[in-house]
Amino acid sequence: MLEKALPEGGHELIDREALLARIAALALEIDQAYQGTDFVVVGVLKGAHHFLSDLLLRMTLDPRVEFVRVATYGDGTDPTAATEVTEVGELDLGGRDVLVIEDILDRGGTAKALTRALANHSPKSLRWAFLLVKEGAIVRSGLTPDFVGFTIPDEWVVGYGLDIGERFRNLEGIYTVAREDREV
Repeated sequence: MLEKALPEGGHELIDREALLARIAALALEIDQAYQGTDFVVVGVLKGAHHFLSDLLLRMTLDPRVEFVRVATYGDGTDPTAATEVTEVGELDLGGRDVLVIEDILDRGGTAKALTRALANHSPKSLRWAFLLVKEGAIVRSGLTPDFVGFTIPDEWVVGYGLDIGERFRNLEGIYTVAREDREV
């Protein structure tokens, strides 16, 4: 059997079993928070696709599901690059509770840009579920997440949908990437 390519100089931070156990707990929290509501889940592509899929499979509620596409990190390695909401489409969010499913909270650029874009669709409420929140991210971003999978060190991570230069999304766990190995 062939081995998956792993980022050099990094290490596994969260394995698949831990990811799925925490996602199951998050699904329960979200089910309880949204019981009796007509809510919409908005998945942020591409990074949150694994998280969203596994979360939905574990939820008992049946929300509407929409997707948006956000481009960040420029070439995939610059955390200060501009964030652009590239695809919002014809979302029907007016008067509905909206839960945005995102892979990671780092500096908050994606969340800020997406909050502005989604506000144009007049949601009743807008809440956030992040699989990962980096240490210091809440202070840096000014955003308080409603649901958090894991708080992690302020390191670059890949796997389980997260990438660097469009690589390593297929890893089943979350892995750190050494600073000198961010160039892909």
